[in-house]
Amino acid sequence: MISVSSASVDYFPENEWKALTQKLSIAISVCSELAREYKCDLFVDSRWPATGLKLRNLLQTRYIRITLNPNYLVNKETFFELREHTVVRVPFIYSKIKGHRLLIVIPEDRIQHKEYIYSLILQLLEKSAADAT
Repeated sequence: MISVSSASVDYFPENEWKALTQKLSIAISVCSELAREYKCDLFVDSRWPATGLKLRNLLQTRYIRITLNPNYLVNKETFFELREHTVVRVPFIYSKIKGHRLLIVIPEDRIQHKEYIYSLILQLLEKSAADAT
């Protein structure tokens, strides 16, 4: 499980942070497994309940993220989003977000379903592999 950092307490009381990150425990496990299999980096956010994969190549970094509702602090609605964004890098000059997409909303009751989470992320990884060829 993700440890409680001082940064996370800026947004969430400690007990709320633990409860929200616990809901992501299956997704973190799935992402960790897929990161090993596809030789990419595991992404875990220390300030907001989120996890995912970071795929890098020479000029860009692609993130596949499962993240808590971005408006959670305002509306307290617990659901998760599968998002994808790409950051283009020109070494030593700049980085720029090339694309940012909401792919699917994951209801709170589905976030703990390992096969469901696995299939969602695997579809994106396979699509990436097909696009690269």
